[in-house]
Amino acid sequence: RATGALRKRAQKRGRWCVNIAGGHRVKLYIGFHIPKDISGTIKTNVNIQTNDKAINDITLPLTLKIAPVSLPETPAFHHLAFIYTTSNVASHSSELCAKDLTQHYVDMMEFPYLPKVTFTPKGEIDSVDFSQHDHFMRIFGPKIKLMIVWEGGYKNFKCNNGSKLPFLSKQWKLAYSNLLRAWLDHTNKEGFDVSHFSILPDDEPHSANYKNEPDKNIANAIELYKLTRNTSPKLPIMLTLSDYAFPADVKALIPYVDIVLPLWLYRTKLPRNAPASYNPRETYRKTIYPILNAQREKSGMQIWSYHIAAGKSDDVLISNRAYPILAVAEGLTGVATWAYNVSRGSTWDDTDGGLLDYIFVYDGTENCTTNKKVNPTGEIIVPSIRWQALRAGIQDAKILLYLKAALSKENINSQLKPAIRNVLSESMQIDKNKFKLDAERIADFSVKIRKIYTQLTNGK
Repeated sequence: RATGALRKRAQKRGRWCVNIAGGHRVKLYIGFHIPKDISGTIKTNVNIQTNDKAINDITLPLTLKIAPVSLPETPAFHHLAFIYTTSNVASHSSELCAKDLTQHYVDMMEFPYLPKVTFTPKGEIDSVDFSQHDHFMRIFGPKIKLMIVWEGGYKNFKCNNGSKLPFLSKQWKLAYSNLLRAWLDHTNKEGFDVSHFSILPDDEPHSANYKNEPDKNIANAIELYKLTRNTSPKLPIMLTLSDYAFPADVKALIPYVDIVLPLWLYRTKLPRNAPASYNPRETYRKTIYPILNAQREKSGMQIWSYHIAAGKSDDVLISNRAYPILAVAEGLTGVATWAYNVSRGSTWDDTDGGLLDYIFVYDGTENCTTNKKVNPTGEIIVPSIRWQALRAGIQDAKILLYLKAALSKENINSQLKPAIRNVLSESMQIDKNKFKLDAERIADFSVKIRKIYTQLTNGK
């Protein structure tokens, strides 16, 4: 992967050695960045050498077949990244981070933290500082829609007299509206109108108990949605649905939102809030998804999804490489992941911060043994295998969604219709048997849909 200056640095450091004990196997993932103006067949070699003179060097021929087509842009398949803009790589290398996100098809990202603001006791803005938000907006905003997340500061609306505004009081609502309006007015003057933003007013709202759904928590969320809509009618409202959100919760919430993200995958049991017999995954399949789909048909609401990635222990195949494909098979048009760079302590060590690191990339500036070992070219943002696998899956999802839409078009090549129906049917089978997947099946499926897409778009 190293090019230019990075290649020179790698050459100075010598060959990159992978130590493998006798009888063991190590899988290497090799990715290629292909410029848009390149197509055709490229032949090259992969050379493998060892320090053991008794073993001959191995040369593996490698053929790259590059189709003369680009990935489809419509229908849109979305990728939302939850990210802390003031942490590790996003903070010290923001421009590189923005580039990395767009290279992984991120078209929306979390834009967290309440601005530095104080209010009068009546809810008017006394002072506000948008400078930190401006910095990150100018870096990430030109190519990525920013999802405003202020929830963590709702109970910290400070007044200039030292008091705090009670959450959802009349004065608090005025303060919220004033701040949101002030921010959008400010960004508009900076060249970022409301189309550059969305908002997540309340993360994972749900009733406290299955017996009482929907309860005060849901009523509060709806109040926030109404307040947001009245303040900025064109600002898209997002909703994350955890598996603690019960069917009545969902019914109550979705009339007020534009994009809903149900959890992927729902668990089969909940540790609290519901009887032992309640199966969230079955409830989603049989009840919640039909509710969401009906609202989509009624109002045009979009249905994406979000996955809480378990860091290094997350399954590369099911939860990353196949996740976007499974999302399309399930009728979803986007994926999201918690989180891009949320770590405690070192990004290279899951055990040093007390909690699991939720990260897809590692900080290449850290002075640690693991970084030096696996990052020979000294890259600042070091992608995990999961992050690269997710990118490949999103490519497939874009193609699969395009093929799905193509079937309804009259001018489609009739000879390709059976092949398209077959791969769509196969995607459903892959989803049905997701826990028995193997990498070869996904790789074969990926090749198959790319060939059909190339033929469909008149590529040779």
